[in-house]
Order: sequence, then structure tokens, then C-alpha cells
Amino acid sequence: PGIYLFGATGSGKSHLLQALAGEAARRSPGDAIYLTVQQFTQRYVSALRARDMHALRAFRDGLTQRRLIVLDGIEDLAGRTSTQRELVSLQDAVLGTTTRIVMAGALHPSEMDGISPKLRSRLLGGVVVRLSVPRDLVLEEVLEKRAREVGPVLPEDVRAAILARTASVHGAVDLLDRWAVLSAELGRPLEADWLPELAPGAAACASQEVIRRAKDLVSRHYGVKRGLLDRPTKVRSAALPRRLAMYLVYRACALPLVKLGEAFGLKSHSSVSRAIREMRELREVNDEIENTIEGLLAQI
Repeated sequence: PGIYLFGATGSGKSHLLQALAGEAARRSPGDAIYLTVQQFTQRYVSALRARDMHALRAFRDGLTQRRLIVLDGIEDLAGRTSTQRELVSLQDAVLGTTTRIVMAGALHPSEMDGISPKLRSRLLGGVVVRLSVPRDLVLEEVLEKRAREVGPVLPEDVRAAILARTASVHGAVDLLDRWAVLSAELGRPLEADWLPELAPGAAACASQEVIRRAKDLVSRHYGVKRGLLDRPTKVRSAALPRRLAMYLVYRACALPLVKLGEAFGLKSHSSVSRAIREMRELREVNDEIENTIEGLLAQI
């Protein structure tokens, strides 16, 4: 049977799943894979659109040949009947093998709408574990451990400010990572009062919605095609809007920099950091940009 974890935002589901997959991959490279349901769906749909059984077989083999498959955000399968069937088929395919599937979502299987009876039964048939939002002491321990990993000594006021902004393990660790990156750039520990600049509203961020709204607002404001904001382009008129949209998401949402880059077609952590730094410097010397940023932020 599989394992299904569920809990409210801030319970650390994604953080736990990523750590689980990461540790498994560290011990045996290639044996584990972590996918969000959106990524699982995108890969499945791409294989179907190829209209080639080899593509579909490659998609399935790429999962069943792993020893650990980790799927996050099961509630996003609501209404996706074809993808739900594929997940059930995947569960059937690994029965009796050494492959294990660990899944997570915000809701108990019995509370999810838009899920087929067969998939609901499979989720309920395995181990179902509820995760609670961690207490402050647990978050403090997580932050201290992460601080030792990233290097800089974590000042008490910064630790307290992070804990005051979010009860989420993922959110707290991401804020700490952002603080560490910018502290390294400055050559000194960043003050705690910069945290609102790093990620206002970090405790409650629907990242995909923020990304969508930021791109829509910027494309309308500058009159550029929205698709030009999704990936690097040589169209000069889209360069500033792309960076500005990225900066808006960065300001409005505690999204990991890697994930932020992926939303705009960037693979390099340093490219995201550089784009954000450039926008911060530009707004300090350009009142028009400053007013545009504040105006659009108010609409997200």
C-alpha cells in the first residue's frame, strides 16, 4: 500500500516530501523522483500529445523503474479524470514490486471533491497520516539547523521576525534562504526590518495565482504579449516587463527562487537573484518604475 500525507498549509508536507526524495536520491541516485501533480500531469499530457506509444511507455517506465515516487498536491487532480486514471494505473503497475509511492495533499481523501471513487479508494487503502502545523519550538529547531547549513550566523531578531511572519516550515526555510543569499551579496547580515521587502504576505501565498496575476497585470500595463514573459526572449520591449513581473512575484510571495525562475523560464538561481537585484536598484533611481511597482503590487 502507498502512503498519503495530508494537512493544512504550513504543516510541512512539501518540505517533508522533498527531504524524503532528496535523501533517497542522495543514497542511490536515480532511485527517487519528486513531482508536483502539475508536473506529473504535464509530463503525462506531453506523452499523450506525442501520439507515440514509445513516448507514453517512456513516461511510465521513467516512474515505475524508480524505487520511490513522491507526488505532491493530490487535490490538484480534481476534475482531471484522465490523469487520475493514469495514477491508478501507476499504482497497479508497482503492486508487488519494490517501488513505493508517497503522496500528499491538503485534504483527507474523503473530503476531496472531483476525485474518482477508484482513486479515493486507493488513497484510503494505504497508510493515511495527518500532519499538524508545527509548534514554534519545532520551527525554531528547523531554522537553527538550516542556518547551520547555509552558513551565516542567524541573528536573534531575524529568527524572531521570520517566526512572526509564518508558521510554515517551507515558508520559514525559504525566508531564511532568501535572507542568507542577500546577506552574502551585501557582505554582512541583512537586518530584520528587510523581511517585508523579501516576501510580504509570505504566510499565505497561492503562488500560481500570484504568478498568473503578475504576468497579466504587467502584460496589460506595458502592452506586451503575455507569452513573452514566460521565457527568456530577444525582444527588447519585453526585457523590463519580464524582470518587473518576476520582481512582483518575489515581493508578493514566499516562492523559492528556483521555483520563481522556473515560472519565467530561468534555470539559474543566480539569474533570478540578479534580476531581482537589478529591479531593486532601478526602483531606487527611477520614480516611474517605483510608482509602477507599487501600483501593480496593490492589485495582486
